[in-house]
Amino acid sequence: MENRRLGFLFGLLGAILLLLAALIALVGGLAEAVVGHDVFRGATAAIGGFVVDLVLALLLGFFALIGSRRSGDMRSASGVILILLALVIWLLIGGGVLLLLAGLMALIAGVLLLLARH
Repeated sequence: MENRRLGFLFGLLGAILLLLAALIALVGGLAEAVVGHDVFRGATAAIGGFVVDLVLALLLGFFALIGSRRSGDMRSASGVILILLALVIWLLIGGGVLLLLAGLMALIAGVLLLLARH
């Protein structure tokens, strides 16, 4: 397989893992908010975290797609952006196995797209 196709597949897998982590966090946060005392604050935190994860997953999938379809500088730029997204996922979002795997997939996708820039 070509590096650009592998980069797209790793990027897509990272986006799917990030979406799955977002859905699990949303359901868990809403369930905790219903059981807890402060329903509004818990629900707002759960929905806010879901939106952040959703936006990052969409960006991850978008730049993986752009990197696999375009050539030259766009592929290199997509690779760099995917590496930066991996760092954002690891540093800003926090822990969780699915988030760590999604960041790893984004990092691998970015490196593969950088290698396939020719």
